[in-house]
Amino acid sequence: MIKEHKTASFGRSIGFSITSSKRGWIAENSDIFGKWLILDKCPRNLEKFKHKLDELAEKGKIIQAKFYNIKKMNQKKVSLLPRRKESILLVYCYKKEKEKVGRLLKNLGLEPKEWKSNAQTVKDWLPGGELFEEMKATLPKEKFLKVLKEKIVP
Repeated sequence: MIKEHKTASFGRSIGFSITSSKRGWIAENSDIFGKWLILDKCPRNLEKFKHKLDELAEKGKIIQAKFYNIKKMNQKKVSLLPRRKESILLVYCYKKEKEKVGRLLKNLGLEPKEWKSNAQTVKDWLPGGELFEEMKATLPKEKFLKVLKEKIVP
């Protein structure tokens, strides 16, 4: 099922998510679960795969897909990484299935950049991690402190 991502302040779509109704998934800090990252400067190049990914999810071949349109996120000032110029499509699967899912994505015409475990993603968003440090360096100080308080440090 396709679900549009909305911004809290504007109520407009900044992307979509698709979740398989046939498979469960692990969202916690885990090395056995993760995602393929697919990047493109033109959001439409990724958005056009929405229905094909939905079909894969309904067949249970992928667990979840999420798409974030970086242009819309930057326009609405909701991106935590404002220097990023590429939209991102995340396709979730178990580590043991990553090669199979990677081939499925390539057969669709997508170009997966890398596979990252949920555990690595968590590390990247903690102080000292790659994404945390990029966010700290690029967000205005007030916004950074607000995000830190609300999302990073419970």
